[in-house]
Amino acid sequence: MSNSKSQVTKTHKAIGALITESTRVLRGQEAAVERAQKRLDDSTKSFNAQMHEAGAQSRDFKKATASSDAVFNFYRTAVVAALPKSEQTIIAGNGGEAKRKLIQSVGARMGSIGKALARMEGLANGTVTDKRTKAAKAETAKGKAQSTAQDMTPESGTATEVDSVLPPQIRDPRMVGLLNMIAQLTIEDQAKCYEIMVKAYDVFLTKSINAK
Repeated sequence: MSNSKSQVTKTHKAIGALITESTRVLRGQEAAVERAQKRLDDSTKSFNAQMHEAGAQSRDFKKATASSDAVFNFYRTAVVAALPKSEQTIIAGNGGEAKRKLIQSVGARMGSIGKALARMEGLANGTVTDKRTKAAKAETAKGKAQSTAQDMTPESGTATEVDSVLPPQIRDPRMVGLLNMIAQLTIEDQAKCYEIMVKAYDVFLTKSINAK
């Protein structure tokens, strides 16, 4: 193979510039996605921990096991209060498909909080073993990234609630939890999440192609 500089044409140089720029952009987008994911994880864990420390009990987020209907309804109202005013108006309305979906999302949020609190209660009383922490240590000992085994408890509510929203092909509990949380955002915030996920998928495809 000849190393003559004359063989590098303007077309080659243009392609080289694109390679450099695209790699730079993809690396920046990948870092942005990782930072956004970390912020999401930290916020979720922080709020769950705060509720647990404040004395919240997992049973109160399920109507059948709540200490009273008043407590369950109060917590449910607190979830509804976080929705945009327009969606609160729909929930307070006379029915329809939009109301059904919003009520379903509220139920999913109640379930996700209850599930997270139940896990914390189990860890506190020793009835639950944090297998994710052990897995993380094992992976680290092998020289692999600890991030692959972080505590990514799905904030997804009951299995019935998840199956009613997500197709069965989505099996990773981290993805289930993430999508359920996104489903509770406003349309504007969902659009922002979409842009982040598209960028992340581009990074994933690039890595997959380069690995072949």
